[in-house]
Amino acid sequence: MPDFLSLPQEIRFQIYRELRSFNSPLIKYPFYDDSDALGYCSFGFQSRILETSRQISNEAKEVFYGENYWTFFASIRTKFRSVVFRMEPMVLILPFIRKAHIRFGMFHWLFWKSCGLIDYVSGDTVNENVKEICLVLLTAPALRTVKIIWTETYTTWRPAPGWVEVHSVRILISELLRPLITLPKTSDLQKSIIMVAYRNGVKATEIELDFSECVDEVIALHRARKVF
Repeated sequence: MPDFLSLPQEIRFQIYRELRSFNSPLIKYPFYDDSDALGYCSFGFQSRILETSRQISNEAKEVFYGENYWTFFASIRTKFRSVVFRMEPMVLILPFIRKAHIRFGMFHWLFWKSCGLIDYVSGDTVNENVKEICLVLLTAPALRTVKIIWTETYTTWRPAPGWVEVHSVRILISELLRPLITLPKTSDLQKSIIMVAYRNGVKATEIELDFSECVDEVIALHRARKVF
């Protein structure tokens, strides 16, 4: 492609951006179905250009993989598999990832724990998911931004008038987020959207507040590591 490569690099990169398709593709190993999705990307792309030349392929990956937001699920509904990212083609993507979201979905677990009820399975799942996601991001050398997001709609419970928590879940949340402190020092850990809503419009304000404050603590500890 001598004619194309003779164009200025900024024009070539703009052409790569024109090949994006905004369909939020799922992140999953080809042999898994949608229920096993590990997350999703902010946009898809036309992959045929990666088959042209090595230089064009590497440049296009800077846009397709590097400018994409990779959202990973840390929820009670699925099990994240870091082993998937040690397989082709996932292993070829990791060097280009610069931006990631870690999206939590765990209100069912936290709510029942706040009521003093035991739910070991859900807690183990979400804790393992966070650890597995960190294992993946630790092998992404170009990673620069990690945003923590918790947006969830809880549809099976309507809070009774005067309902209050009987147990704090702050310690659970703190332990859950602790692995994020180990993310690469070159990355910037940020707090994004935190909003849990019930179907009837009532918000889980107390648990949200605990989560938000724990995120702030983790971000401060992560930034402190950069000093040393």
